[in-house]
This record gives sequence, C-alpha cells and structure tokens, in this order.
Amino acid sequence: PHSRRPVMSDTVTAPASAPGGDDPAGEEIFRALPESMSKGWRKAIQELVVTERIYVRELSTLMRGYIHVIPEQALSWEEKAVIFCNLDQLYELHFRFKAALERHVREDPAGISSLFQASEFKAPYAQYCSNHPRAVRMLSERLNNSFVRGVLLDCQSRMAQKLPLIEQLIVPVQRILKYPLLLQEQLKGCPEGHPAREPLQAALESMRLLASDINRMKRERELQAIMYGEVFITRTPTLRDRLVGFPGELEVLGSLVNEGEGFLMATDVTRVRASTSSRFLFLFSHALLSCKDRGDGKIAVKDVYLLTSAKICIIDKNTFSIEDPSTTGNDVHHYNHSRTDVGPWVFQMQDLGRSTGTRAEALEVMRRQTLARSS
Repeated sequence: PHSRRPVMSDTVTAPASAPGGDDPAGEEIFRALPESMSKGWRKAIQELVVTERIYVRELSTLMRGYIHVIPEQALSWEEKAVIFCNLDQLYELHFRFKAALERHVREDPAGISSLFQASEFKAPYAQYCSNHPRAVRMLSERLNNSFVRGVLLDCQSRMAQKLPLIEQLIVPVQRILKYPLLLQEQLKGCPEGHPAREPLQAALESMRLLASDINRMKRERELQAIMYGEVFITRTPTLRDRLVGFPGELEVLGSLVNEGEGFLMATDVTRVRASTSSRFLFLFSHALLSCKDRGDGKIAVKDVYLLTSAKICIIDKNTFSIEDPSTTGNDVHHYNHSRTDVGPWVFQMQDLGRSTGTRAEALEVMRRQTLARSS
C-alpha cells in the first residue's frame, strides 16, 4: 500500500515572528475597551486575547520549530502525521480567530461571544484530542532512540522552549477546555440586564457542551483502542509498578486522563503555597489519586477522591479545592501548582464526575481499604 502523506500541508507557513505585537501583558487591549464596560469584564476580555496570542505563538513554534525542520531520518512522514496530527488546521483556525478577537476589541467588544461558534471548533479538536494519546505513545517510543532524542532536544533548544515536545502536545487539549472558564469570567463581569449577557451565556453553554463532547469522544476512542489491543495509557504500566497502597487493579479507575507532579497540598488555603507536602496527581476517568513520593522509587497513595461525589472548585489560577466527605471528612483539601493553570484540571474532573459512576461501588470499597492501610 502507498504510504499516506501527513495532514500537515506544505503550504502552511507559520510566521517568522510571534503574532500579537510587543505588549505581552495586553495593556493596549484594556485601554482600547470602553470605560462603560466594568473593569472585571475588560480584564476578562484582556485575558482571553492575551492567552489567545500566546496559544497562536505556541502553535507557530510547533510548526516552525518541529514539523518543518525534523528530518525524515528522525521521524517519518507517517510518524509526523500521527504525532502532530492536524496542528496545521488548528493553527489556521486560531490565527483567524485571534485576528477576529482583536478586531472585535476595536469595533464591538461586547459582541465577542458571537465568535464562539462551537461547530467551527468541534471537528478539528475532536480529531486532535482523540488522537493525542496515540501521539504521546508513538513519541514516547521514538524517544527511546538516542538520535531522535538529540534531534528533538536540538529543536527545543533552538526555539528556546522550556518544555519538551511531548509536554507541548497537550497544549491544544488544555486550550479547548479553557474557553468555558474564560467565557465564565466575562459573564461574571457583564452587568445584569446588559444585552450582551444572553449571548455570553449561550456561548458559554455551547463551549461547555463542546468540551464535554470532546472528552466523551476521547474516552470512547481510548476504550476502542484498548478493546482492539492498542495500548494508549502509556504511563499505566510504569505507574502500576511504582504505585503502592492501592488494592486491586488500576483498571477499575478507568483511563488515565491527566497527570502532574509538584502540587502542594494543605487543608488551609492560606498556607497551601508554603506547604511542604508535595503530591503527584493522577486523574483517571473515575477518580483522582493524590500520591506522595516515598523516596525509594515508589509512590504511595494518600487520598482517593471519587469524581461522582467530590465537590471541586477553582480558588485562583494556580489553586483548586476538592472536598469529598468519604475522604476528607469535614476538611477541604487545597492543591496549588505555581506553574500550572488548574482550570483545565477542574473542568476535566467536573465533566468526568457528571459522566462516570459505573464503578462507584467497587471504587468505594477500594478507597476504604486504601485509607485503612495508610492510617
């Protein structure tokens, strides 16, 4: 059979300089908005446009710094098609979207919600997000090759990127989950009775539904892959070997959706940033595991939060709270990560909590056994 050429078009050329001007804080956006709008509303629009500029710049970096320069000896066209999927389509979509946002700031800031047409985002993001686990698996396999590692490290250094490619690939997934939160902030700043409130509310519900649909399609794709023997959850075998204190099989938790390390945990929100309790978080389809490094290569389970019963709230950009009476009792657990926007984490947990529940009884038994062992 003929080899399939990747979806990345050779005609797509990312700009040589970062789009969005030389004002990274976006103060010119805030100044351009009419003073008749509340300060909170203007700040929310400013954050939307600034973060959109950053996102377009990140997509541009992936195009210019990786896709167009990695030699075929390191990654074949077929491998690039899997790893980078339809990034070129996302770049074109958001380059236009960013320009439209900037135009609305100048001409019709109260009408920005009209730009959030979920139908334009759905197909490209369903494709990218469903493919993301496969992309990570393939890239992880190729990183076992020292030549490939060297090529990718050289790309990362040349583009002055702090994060390796495998971590940059999650950025589009995080972005599409961020839009409901950005729209929510605009709605908070829009006064009651303002004619823009109803369109904002409609845009918010539309983007929430889109994010839920994408999460659902992603989980269905992962389940299909597991049924047909393709291993998508790349870290689970390693995690299974390192994790202690969780009785039974990890499969009861569902698919591994997200993971992070370096989260600080405290019951007092005013002390969480100074906490010395560092945790690993592993988000599965049915539960969030909070774990602690034992220092011997093993990770000990400290808390298991069922997503169906947990109450999860955003405190600020880097902090969220989680309250599950079966785990936390009367306490509220707070998690902070100075370099992580927790919004996508919270949205994923809330969305999974609404759609899961099929294994709640088994998980509850396991959780009680886990807590009894750690006490």
